[in-house]
Amino acid sequence: MDIKLEFLMGADAIVSSLSVKAGDQVKAGDELLQYEASKGILPILAPADGIVEEVLVDQGDRIVLNDVLVRMDTDTVCKEEEAGNRSTPVKKCREEKTDLLIIGAGPGGYEAAIYAAQNGLKVILAEAKTVGGTCLNEGCIPTKALNKGARTYQDILKAAKMGIEVPHPQINMPRLIEWKDEVKETLVSGILGLLKNHSVKLLTGTARFLSGNEVIVEQEEGQVHVSAANIIIATGSKSAGLRIPGVQLPQVMDSREALSLKKLPSSITIIGGGVIGMEFAFIYHSLGVSVQVIEYLEGILPMVDKDIPGRLGFIAERKGILIQTGARVSRIENGLNQEAVVIYEKDGKEAFAVSEKVLMAVGRVPDYETLNIEAANIETRRDRRGIQVDGHMQTNRPGIYAIGDVNNILQLAHAASHQGMAAVRHILKMDGGEKQDIVPNVIFTMPEIASVGKTEMDCQKDGISYEVYKFPFSGNGKALIMGDTDGFVKLVKDRVTDEIIGGSIIGPDASTLINSITELVQFHIRQRDASEVIFPHPTTGEAISESILGLGVGALHSVNKKEEHIIHAVD
Repeated sequence: MDIKLEFLMGADAIVSSLSVKAGDQVKAGDELLQYEASKGILPILAPADGIVEEVLVDQGDRIVLNDVLVRMDTDTVCKEEEAGNRSTPVKKCREEKTDLLIIGAGPGGYEAAIYAAQNGLKVILAEAKTVGGTCLNEGCIPTKALNKGARTYQDILKAAKMGIEVPHPQINMPRLIEWKDEVKETLVSGILGLLKNHSVKLLTGTARFLSGNEVIVEQEEGQVHVSAANIIIATGSKSAGLRIPGVQLPQVMDSREALSLKKLPSSITIIGGGVIGMEFAFIYHSLGVSVQVIEYLEGILPMVDKDIPGRLGFIAERKGILIQTGARVSRIENGLNQEAVVIYEKDGKEAFAVSEKVLMAVGRVPDYETLNIEAANIETRRDRRGIQVDGHMQTNRPGIYAIGDVNNILQLAHAASHQGMAAVRHILKMDGGEKQDIVPNVIFTMPEIASVGKTEMDCQKDGISYEVYKFPFSGNGKALIMGDTDGFVKLVKDRVTDEIIGGSIIGPDASTLINSITELVQFHIRQRDASEVIFPHPTTGEAISESILGLGVGALHSVNKKEEHIIHAVD
């Protein structure tokens, strides 16, 4: 409904004040604005109950007879509905109908939204916080920005070896955090622009299910009732934490708080030797902080090839990072000088670690408790650690999907993105499903780690006859120039098919090099065919070429063939 200036004595008037803004709910007779004319100051009143859609004037504007001042929605009014089969009454405000509602605007959610819009679907995207999700705002991107800062600082310290002298380099931590935030904000702005360009409607608020195709989104300005033909849940994960005494002490922080820490501590204890813990361990150490890691399991990074943790642990301890594995943390206490004391048990004895700060990095768990999935009868996994889905990412309820960390298949941002597109393709009745066994994984320690496909342990478990070859970066010219020769490239070949079925890297450029190995695995490339690919010189990629040759006639720059080449036959 258009609210116009319908009465005016004189040629024009001036808007003297505004009483409402877009999104406000008003009742019949409520004041919308005031204007000043020859007869004094007069009000414009709402003719009916409704919601203000748009205010078309500002204070001080000149208006004339029949000008549209305010647009209102008088068809949809907030009202209490009967509970029906729901546990509580629902207050409905704005109504929205859409082909696809996506809950969560992390990498999986927002990329699925864009992909769906590109394919002609009407899409609404609901996000409780900021687009980009945990990955962009509190995880992947911020940690890699700090990683870059830490690496740059170390490069400066080592530059004198090449004849480049930088006297007294210092770390300005507030500026590093500010730069990290600038990177993040640039990417957030870019995502908002992409959503707008693809006509994806963004609702900022928390969502909860009412039924299998109805969701309420709670916004600051009121509720939005969304009816959707299809729904994708992409709410991600949250920090797991430990339920032990002392976790609420001011010295204890999680990864989100660590990313905003503007004053470097002199020392830190990291509880957890997984991806998050080890990435922060190398960041803090490279920035000059004394670091110790306490891990409950018998080794760090249990999810990667068996040769990787041992090499990384050796590198970490050589740098001065202390690592305690097989250690169970029981409590955290205040020390005499307000430092944190982490008490843990190892080999049946109690020990402790003292530091200025403690970082809790014990993993992440799916985040869906506030969604009220029970209202839609959505089933979770048997272990309750994620929403159960099939190969198309569809839940037990047709038309409802769950992607990314919330289904807990793979806690990787790029896996979430790929799953989101798989869900959209299923909605559009396109062929195909999600392949979860060929997803590359990268860990940004120093050196980097990356892997894809099968490991030796996988082959042994699956009864596959395999060959393995490891080529060390110490034999690579570019790595020597970079001053980064720690690590190796390791490839796994199926001895029956001659196909390369897996690979792991620890060393320089691992995050980039893994793309080449992913293609070899994804497209079932045989070793004899891969050996014909030409890798440019001098590059770290030549280590992949050497490993490919190592699985055949032998690497050209091999030093210890016995150690690097392993054959495992299955009778």
